[in-house]
Amino acid sequence: MGAKVRLAAVGVMLLLGVPAALAVAAWGAVPITVKPKTGAAHTKFVVSFRAPAATDGTSATHRYSVSAAKSTTTSTGATGPTGPTGETGVTGSSAPSGCVSTTSRQITAATQGQRLNVALKPGASKAWCAGLFKGVIKETTTPKCSAGQACPDYIAISTVGTFRFRAK
Repeated sequence: MGAKVRLAAVGVMLLLGVPAALAVAAWGAVPITVKPKTGAAHTKFVVSFRAPAATDGTSATHRYSVSAAKSTTTSTGATGPTGPTGETGVTGSSAPSGCVSTTSRQITAATQGQRLNVALKPGASKAWCAGLFKGVIKETTTPKCSAGQACPDYIAISTVGTFRFRAK
């Protein structure tokens, strides 16, 4: 499918109220970069991507969450982040050794196509657990309605993309 046809298809999907991340998925994932890819215990990792939709859309409100968790190996395979925590700001949990094994950031303000640079860091006087971290960017879409207007009742959660980084 040509680029113009894909762009037109995504535009039609957005006009019909399809969440932006689902519309983008119709023609490919959003490119995500992480810098650096490998760092030390106190490294700030910056996850960058372009917002598929404005957070304050005309018919829907979009919120983005960037989460990462240290990958662990179990009998069922590797695991990683499960998605948004529903909390605002930076969250993180410490492993038994006191190192940070998960983190999450919420993005509540962005324009469509804006490059977002989200800093993931272990926090003051804390350190990352050593190992591979797997991350996911999720988009949560809810309807935006005026007072007194009939409003559809839905919440759509979709994956914008995934990323990885390693702490040593």
